[in-house]
Parts: sequence; C-alpha cells; structure tokens
Amino acid sequence: MIKEKYKDKKKDTNTLVALKQIIFELFTDKNDNSSETDTIQQIGEQQQNTTDNVMSEIDHDDTQNVEVVQEQQQDIQTIENGIIMTKQPEVEEKQTVLKEKASSVSEENNNICEEFSPLYHKLKRAKQEISKQVFGMEDMIDKYFIALLSEIQGHVLCEGLPGSAKTTLAKAFAQVVSCRFRRCQFTPDLLPSDLIGDRIFNQKTSEFDFKEGPVFTQILLVDEINRSPAKTQAALLEAMQESQVTVFGEQHLLGTVTDFDNKLPENRVFFTIATQNPIEQEGTYRLPEAQLDRFMFRLFFPWPERKAELAILDLNNGFVPPEISPCFSDVDIVEWRRRIARDVHVSDDLRGQIVDLMRMTRNTLKDKLKIGAGPRASKALFCAAKVRAAIRGRNSVCEADLRALAFDVLNHRIVLEPDVIFDNPDISPLDILRKIIDDALTNLQNKQ
Repeated sequence: MIKEKYKDKKKDTNTLVALKQIIFELFTDKNDNSSETDTIQQIGEQQQNTTDNVMSEIDHDDTQNVEVVQEQQQDIQTIENGIIMTKQPEVEEKQTVLKEKASSVSEENNNICEEFSPLYHKLKRAKQEISKQVFGMEDMIDKYFIALLSEIQGHVLCEGLPGSAKTTLAKAFAQVVSCRFRRCQFTPDLLPSDLIGDRIFNQKTSEFDFKEGPVFTQILLVDEINRSPAKTQAALLEAMQESQVTVFGEQHLLGTVTDFDNKLPENRVFFTIATQNPIEQEGTYRLPEAQLDRFMFRLFFPWPERKAELAILDLNNGFVPPEISPCFSDVDIVEWRRRIARDVHVSDDLRGQIVDLMRMTRNTLKDKLKIGAGPRASKALFCAAKVRAAIRGRNSVCEADLRALAFDVLNHRIVLEPDVIFDNPDISPLDILRKIIDDALTNLQNKQ
C-alpha cells in the first residue's frame, strides 16, 4: 500500500514527517508503560524501514524509466537521421530541378522581345484557362494557336482514340479565344446542303431565302469527318481555302470580323478543327489527298498521363465545370496575324532549308516516298515557324522551329512506298516517316 501511495508522488514528504512526529510523541509520552513504548518504538522502526525501502524502490524504478525513455529517444533520433539521410538525395534532386526551372524561366523571360511579349503572356494565360477543363495538352494548344494565327489561316486534323479530349479541347479553345463556335457531327447521310446551307422557299414572300448551315461560324468543329462520303467532305474545300462558300452562284463570306474589311480573306477568322477515329474503318470514308492538303497539321492525340487522368476524375465531381475566361478576341487574332506576318524574320538559310526539304520528298527520297510534299506544304511550314517563334517571344525563326513542326506539317502530305513498310514490320509507318523527316532536316542543316 505504501509503495503504491508513494510511487507516483515522490515529492509528497508531509505524510512521512507527520508519521515520524506521532512516533516521537508516543515514544516520549509520560506514560510509564514500557511495554507499550517498546511496541510503538518497534512499529516506528519497521515503518521507517518500510518507508526507506519504498523510497529506494521508487528511485530505482524511476531510474529505469528514465533509462528506457533515453533509449527510446536515441532510437527515434537514429530513425529520424536515417530518414533524413535517405530522403536527402531526393530533396537535393528536387531543389536542383526547381533551380533549373527557375533559371530557364529567367533565361526565357530575358530572351522575350518587347514586341511579342504581350502575345507570349496572353498565350500563357490562355493555357492556364484551358487547363481548367483539359489537362496535359500544352503542345496541342500551341499547335492550335499556330494554325489560327498563321497568315494562311491553317486548319488542324485531330486523330486519336475515343476519349482523348479532341472535342473537349476544341470547345475550350473556342471559349478562350471568344469566337463564334459551332459543331457539326458528320454522318453517312449528311448532305453538302446540310453543312453549307440551302435556299428554302418562303411562302409569305414567294421567294427563296438562304438558310445558313453550321459552316457559318468562326471556329467549326467537324466531328468524325471520315463518317461522311466524299461529296460532303468536298463541301469544305472552298470554305477551308477561301473562307467562303458558293450557293446557287452567290458567294457568302465566312468568319467575318466587324472591325475590318471582310472582303479580304486575311481579315476574317475561319478555323476548322476536324477529328477522326484511327481504329474504325467500317462505315468510314478516307479523306482524299486534296482534302488532307488543306489542313496545316495532322495532330495525334495520345492517352493522358497518370497525373492528368487523376485530375480528370475530380473535374466535374457532381459540380459544374470551371468556367474559362476569354483571353483573345477575333480582332486580336487578326491584328496579331498581321504583326507576325510582317515582323517575324526568316533568314535565307532557313528559307532554303524549307524549300530543299520539300524538294527532297519529291526527288531525293522518291525511293522511300510514293507521294512527296508540294508548295502548299512549304508555305505551311514557313508560316507555322513564324508563329511558333512569335508565341515564344522571338522575332526571328530558328532551326528548332522547323524541326518541331516539320512532322506535323508533312505526315499527312507524304505517302510511304509499300516496300518500306514491309521491310520494317516492327516499326510503325508514322515512326518511319518521322525518322525520314528528321534525317532529311539533319542533312540539310549540316550542309549550311
């Protein structure tokens, strides 16, 4: 009992002092009964011995507890040091990456010319807005802007498996540039008049009124373009090339902008985004070469990375998707298109590389290529390289611009010889094309 009483209250000595006082008073009492005195004295001595033993046990237990706590603290410190030593390389690596990113950003900002700095920052903000709904598509967004801002008003053909965000990116892109947007789903029974419009008899006026089709917009999404027959696909040829359509001999302008003279095609904004599924061939109609040549780029949409796919799971989550704030207007697009065409410089050497590359596909590489690239491909690569330089804040084109865009410009314009595909069964035709284009550019750049 005494041990339990004093184990946790080591400092409480008042009880012990009182006990000694009682024993002392009983021992010194004037009562002459010696036997009682001896008994009390013996009790006091026993009590004193018991108390001393208890106190020594308490001290021993506390010492052991202190030693255990110290050992545990040493073990914890050892584990923490081990964790720190284990994570030290990771921390240092992350710090190195952050320093490299910071230095690259600083270097990139220093290389931005004053003339195209507003465009660079506008495009950066536009990517941030689009990333609210589409994740991991920065390269595709760049290609969209390159085609839209080029002086030849390029168009893009997007190819990818279902669910690769082709339609979602097109809608988000139309919101960020704040242009009129329409979507047309191509089907086997779709007629040209369903696309460009037709004249309908008005019984009230006894005249034919023209009813516009979905092509009368600024950004047109042609979903699954290879689902419709060739006659419907061909209805887009005039629209994509000249930003106008002709119905019953009357010309109708597309993508008009209110602040400019719309008689000039360069003052209008008409941008076609066409999609197609590469794995389904039944019930589809392959685009003819003349139709493919109208597209500046053919882009291949990959599957999203793991981080992007996790973000997709939390995108809606029962709520309305985040709104995208506009960063451009149709007036901005026309103005920036003019400035890029006028102020971005392309050296004579790079001009020569563009022309020589296209001529190589028609002459030097004719043993590997069944069909080469024509002058429209030269113009597309030339204009695309100028826009790529501008959106990166530069006023001159470099060799990296040509190398970054050459495959996207040429992969739908040149056709491999069947023997080349048969001789490389382990390599996809697109990878063969990419290697041929890269090797050709390398040879041209080494000759300079």
